[in-house]
Amino acid sequence: MKTHMQLGDYLVAYLQKIGVTHLFGIPGDLVIQLFMKFGRPRGMQIITFSHEPGAGFAVDGYARATGQLGVLCVTYGAGGHNVVNPVAGSFSERVPILVISGGPEEEKRKLGVLIHHQAKEIESQHRIFQEITCAAKIIADPRTAATDIDEVVRNIWLHQQPGYIEIHQDMVDRKIEVPKDILEW
Repeated sequence: MKTHMQLGDYLVAYLQKIGVTHLFGIPGDLVIQLFMKFGRPRGMQIITFSHEPGAGFAVDGYARATGQLGVLCVTYGAGGHNVVNPVAGSFSERVPILVISGGPEEEKRKLGVLIHHQAKEIESQHRIFQEITCAAKIIADPRTAATDIDEVVRNIWLHQQPGYIEIHQDMVDRKIEVPKDILEW
């Protein structure tokens, strides 16, 4: 049995179901829709910073101090690249954090260029995070989005290292299939 939900709503519900109470990060243009989902009255405390490395080190400290999953939300490009050092430190010291990044919508991805945000190529950020996390996925298929997110989180707990998911602007409000067993986790 599967149900359907908007991806952003699913992510908030999923994180709350597994006990996430705090979200660290900085809202930015390619993640603002997702931040709006987190920002609605949902019982999650959102802690924002003025620079991404501070948010990255804070989420690491939170996860270490509480034993809980630390969740960090940043925009694509400058935001994601600015948390590489804290996330690499969390990886080497086995700290469970989830990095959620926004990303360019499908039309911009087809063009292959988003000059003011991307590194060498539009997929560069994902490739960088593959090197410093135990699991990294771009959430692009509404049929597998829920299971992809669940797989990354399960790997974070299994390996006690950071994981990464990238959710593009046009996916946040998209209806996805949610298997009933994930909702019951």
